[in-house]
Amino acid sequence: MKTARAWLLALLPVPCFACGSHSDEQGGEASAAAVVSDAARTSDPRGYLDGASCTTVFGWAQDTAVPTTSISADLYYDGAKGATGATRVRLAANQSRSDLCTALGSCDHAFSMSTPRSLMDGDAHAVYGYGINTTAGAPEPLLSNAPRTITCASPAIPSGDVKRALTSETILTDWHFDTFLEMAPYTTAELAAVPSGVALDSAPRLVQVPGQAPVYVVDGTYRRHVINETSMAAWRMTSANVTSITATALDALTPGPDWPALPLLAKSSSSATVYLLDVPLEATDAGAPDAGTSDAGSSIDCSGIDLQQGASGATVEALQHLLQADGYYLNEPVDGSFGSVTAAAVEGFQLRNGHLTVSGNIDSATCEALEHPAAAKLVYMYVNPNATPTYDLNAMKASGVTDVFFMDTGSFTDSDWKTLLSQCQSAGMRLSAWEFMNVSASYVGSLANLGLNIHMDLEDGSCNGSVSCVTSYVQSVRAACPGKLFTVATMPDGADSAMYYGQDYAQIAPSVDAICPMLYKGNYNLTDADLTSDAALMQKEAPGKIWITMQTYQSDSDVVALSASSLLTDVNAITASANGVGFFRYGLVNFGLVTE
Repeated sequence: MKTARAWLLALLPVPCFACGSHSDEQGGEASAAAVVSDAARTSDPRGYLDGASCTTVFGWAQDTAVPTTSISADLYYDGAKGATGATRVRLAANQSRSDLCTALGSCDHAFSMSTPRSLMDGDAHAVYGYGINTTAGAPEPLLSNAPRTITCASPAIPSGDVKRALTSETILTDWHFDTFLEMAPYTTAELAAVPSGVALDSAPRLVQVPGQAPVYVVDGTYRRHVINETSMAAWRMTSANVTSITATALDALTPGPDWPALPLLAKSSSSATVYLLDVPLEATDAGAPDAGTSDAGSSIDCSGIDLQQGASGATVEALQHLLQADGYYLNEPVDGSFGSVTAAAVEGFQLRNGHLTVSGNIDSATCEALEHPAAAKLVYMYVNPNATPTYDLNAMKASGVTDVFFMDTGSFTDSDWKTLLSQCQSAGMRLSAWEFMNVSASYVGSLANLGLNIHMDLEDGSCNGSVSCVTSYVQSVRAACPGKLFTVATMPDGADSAMYYGQDYAQIAPSVDAICPMLYKGNYNLTDADLTSDAALMQKEAPGKIWITMQTYQSDSDVVALSASSLLTDVNAITASANGVGFFRYGLVNFGLVTE
């Protein structure tokens, strides 16, 4: 089971650390429409500071001289630009927001960041925003709706945490900590109540066994798994910081809890000591737990569980932690109260895991999938009725298939689709209409209205390698099928897919439930090591959303089915980094292998 500590990534939305820097200065759709109608702003950067809360500051900015180009935005805290004592944070205003597409003529102009923890002191703090002109020295007016004011209390210290002292100023520098963004103020009494853990090492050490995906932080005599690329970025670490370690040397380290999703620093006004808040490395590190404290990391008894809206208690709290660890229920309070937001998060988790009934309630199967994420991995099958006009849905289900991607050949009527959907549902599988980029979003919407999920093959289309074209098309399809599983088939080049095919994984990911790279070993002359490394890289580009499609035959030029043992070897090479595994083609797959 993932440790409960992973939920910290959700409690504080991760700032875009790679997007810029901050320094001390000395000396929504309605928002877009409102600013666009302001003729006085047509010659300079324009934008809107949509919100500033105790979790997130967000808005958008655009330079009308280059309207399709993403620019930067500066946020100033505790003073306007140029004011003494104001602190600047520069962000890339390049996030995609669907409400901007029509109003601005381009989607990629949004920015957001976590509210700096240092400002969570109970006092009022002003937030100013400015769009950065692409012409040096040109005006950079204040964004509309700015300044905003935030007043935030000190964030709660996670239950069960210990405080780990940073014994010198050098450690702050070595770990690249940012006290403005990450260090919250507490009273002396609040920090005194937190048990002390071992002091933090003087510098981070990241290791990885060659050919294996997991990356670990060496923490004293412990090895601690870095949960994903987002967490690594939150700690300002990159792959360049990772050094090789032998499997023997790694095994000699004691397995510890997952490395925290992001750094949380703490300090009291009565002491110069800065602390890192962390889970204890071992049980004796934290002392006796407080009476009545729920341990979100403990195992949950899933047998016979049936939780719905209105439920409350420690089990709901633990499950909220697990939802956050899997990327759901983000930016919401873990309060043990099962409300509509928790139900929506549960539905999202169920939708992404093919063997679960989408109800918004937590039954035994959903609970088990949350407790044991590996059990949630799904298997999908491509079916082309032109190539295989007969197909056995019950055999697919018996072999472990959870999702069927059925090619739309144009011959199916609405009645035919409804019949096939009923058959798949009776067999306990989900059905997605397998479409290509030549279909309109309105046509996709008509299929979604029939109850079908959508699988879109992005290999074909008229975008000619344009990232903005492909991304906008994906966004339009997402808007046409709300509440339905929406997956896309892509080329397997990872970052290079953007260069060659306009398929930018990072830009596509927010609009889809899964990206299905066609990682065909035979077509691309790949080795098993290539499969492993490629899968790991793609997982980094779209964490939690990579379902990898395997080729069930030698190659397109040698259409001979692979043996079960050969295909099993290929599948084993990618499963560590795949959230789902698919098979192409149905007529050439060994169903005994699917069961394995």
